[in-house]
Amino acid sequence: MNRLTRIRLAPVVFVAFMASLAAMPAFAKLENLDSLVGLWEGVDTLDGSTIRVAIGDIERDRRLEFRWQESFFSGCFNESNPQGRGLIAGTVERLNPDDVVLAATRFVCYDNDGNEFDADTFTVDLIYSPEADTLTSPTTAEFPGFILYRTSLSGRY
Repeated sequence: MNRLTRIRLAPVVFVAFMASLAAMPAFAKLENLDSLVGLWEGVDTLDGSTIRVAIGDIERDRRLEFRWQESFFSGCFNESNPQGRGLIAGTVERLNPDDVVLAATRFVCYDNDGNEFDADTFTVDLIYSPEADTLTSPTTAEFPGFILYRTSLSGRY
């Protein structure tokens, strides 16, 4: 699958995430978004890259933000970006009264000179399990999902 196909497929995958939420079993309720603060790590099941997500009051404005970095983004590969560098950033919001969190995001790829290209905006739905202390993406027929494990507690306010 080439980079352009992946970029075009991304919104379809996230729409499928939203549709799959209704069929997902309920976990324990997310009492406070502050319980999501920390460094989360996992593996992207589509391309094998390492995922690192930092959640905290990054802007010091009493709102939770996040920064999502991967060892490489398949959708960012091209001649000017042979390393697939990119960044996903946004705010963390409660999607419903239960444990599903909506992260409003901006995805940007960077070339070797630090210039942005292929910027896009989308949402990422993650389910928090307090029992396992994990963030999980919904699984669909097109996307096998992933699990993020908290590896550090930092950034509490």
